Amino acid sequence: MTLFAAEGGRAVLVELSVMEQRYHAVMEVISGAPVTEVAGRYGVTRQAVHVWLGKYQKEGLAGLADHSHRPHFQPRQLAADVEAMICQLRGAHPRWGPRRLQYELGKGQVAPVPSRSTIYRVLVRRGLVPARKRKRRRQDYKRWQREAPMQLWQLDITASVFLTDGTELKLISSLDDHSRYCVIATVVRRGTARAVCRAFITAVHKWAFASLRRSAWAREFYDAQRARGKNHHAALRALGNRWLEVLWHCLTKNVPYDEAVHLANRNRALAAVTSPAA
Repeated sequence: MTLFAAEGGRAVLVELSVMEQRYHAVMEVISGAPVTEVAGRYGVTRQAVHVWLGKYQKEGLAGLADHSHRPHFQPRQLAADVEAMICQLRGAHPRWGPRRLQYELGKGQVAPVPSRSTIYRVLVRRGLVPARKRKRRRQDYKRWQREAPMQLWQLDITASVFLTDGTELKLISSLDDHSRYCVIATVVRRGTARAVCRAFITAVHKWAFASLRRSAWAREFYDAQRARGKNHHAALRALGNRWLEVLWHCLTKNVPYDEAVHLANRNRALAAVTSPAA
């Protein structure tokens, strides 16, 4: 903060430290100046001025100095004697790593035994081992894929295709999230929602047969269509339409597809239709 001060009959600029600013603010409040005006003049809140006033009354001028916000005690900090023991064991056995040091500390009745990562940080901090980038273990990686094919498709407009005359076309593609098989590869003039839905409907009709081995009701529905005299392709198209109805129900109701729930609802609906009227 910069103030004007008189020196030799002329005004000069004086740069005040943070501690001096707080002291001047406290003196103004003690002299009777309103806290709101003092806070506005020094660009702080009224609560800050009250805190300065309380610290000055309790600790004097030293209370207005900046203090570290570091906690006085860290309950999870490693004890100094345990850290010294780690360094001593490492110095006596330079080939021992965090795993062996943790084992030896457990034998030495150290409780609680620090973790291997804590021991490693102690060794790095003391310069006993060079710091290195941690490598993730293979089991730490999580693969974001479904457990079986035909459970999830990744659908997107991936690229643009240009014809010889300069016409731009859009490529709609889709991958199965388990097998990584390309189930949709369609070129359209415009990548609109209608074009994407049309490509998706075509793919559902095309790959409806894949559900015959994994879904009990799909096989039953297909067999019923064949029993009615429909050929293989017509039965698959009817199955694809039924899958679209199921997917539309899941989307509109905001619920995930569950084979067991679908079968229960289907059996309940069939029982209501076939039961004799009361």
